[in-house]
Formats: sequence, structure tokens, C-alpha cells
Amino acid sequence: ADLHSQFWNSPRFSRDLTWARTWSARPGYAVLKQFYSRGRAGALKLGRPEVTPAVRAVSQALDRHAAAYYREFEAGPLTLLHGDSHLGNTFSTSDGRSGLLDWQVVWHGPGLREVSYWMTTGLGPEMRRAHERELLERYLDGLRSGGVPDVPQYGTAFERYRLF
Repeated sequence: ADLHSQFWNSPRFSRDLTWARTWSARPGYAVLKQFYSRGRAGALKLGRPEVTPAVRAVSQALDRHAAAYYREFEAGPLTLLHGDSHLGNTFSTSDGRSGLLDWQVVWHGPGLREVSYWMTTGLGPEMRRAHERELLERYLDGLRSGGVPDVPQYGTAFERYRLF
């Protein structure tokens, strides 16, 4: 929320931050879409117990509607995203501060996409389900504390979080 609030709908994206491109303007966008599609297909073939009929249905729906889904990665409000905010790219210091490492895939997109990415890659399903609402509220409160004037209502934010 601290990072996102500093760059929320920032006019800097058309000035000194033009290098922080939107999803479809990033180098390698076509390859990345293909990588994700093939990755989903490969994961479904592994026969893992997590691959329930519901997971298969969502994966198939995503493949059918990928263009519309990826358009949401450019639907506002937009901010600066780390782009790979999983736990392996975090650090903490002895005085309790923390931060993000590995800034090679920075881009310009919806903050809730990054929140969703962090929660789904960093928390197991049970822990995520137990704490996602509280964590999402903390994120929204952090945006408000950072001076963001158009913080989404919780219901809208939760739907966006689930979409991503």
C-alpha cells in the first residue's frame, strides 16, 4: 500500500515513468501470454490433488477469455507494481522494517493484481482464506493513509482481488 499509494494514478506515467509500461506494452508480452497458457496446461497434466474439477473449469475459462482477462491488467486505477511480489522477493531487517527485492519486472497496473499475486503465491489456501479479508482491509486502509482519494470500496476491491 505504501508503494501503490505513492504512484496511484500518477501523471508521472506519462513523464519520467514511461519505462514502467502497462501489461500489454511490456517487452515480451506475446511470449508471456503463451508461457502462462502452456504453464496452466502443463500443471493440469501433473495429476496433483489440488487440480479439482473446479480448478480445471477456471483454467479452461481463463484460456477462453484470456484477452478480456488481460485487459483488466490495464483497467484503472493504475499504479506502480513490483511485478513479482512473492515471499522470496522480500526481506526484513532487525529493526522490523521490510521491503521488496528483485525489481526486474516492474510495470504499471492495478494494485489489487499485485495484492492477489502476493496472497496466492505467499499464503497456503487455508491461511489465505482465514486472513484475506483482514489483509485486504489493511491494504485499503494503507491506501487511504497514503492519501489515495479514490480507494475502492471493500466489496469492489474484493471482487477485483478474486478476479486477479
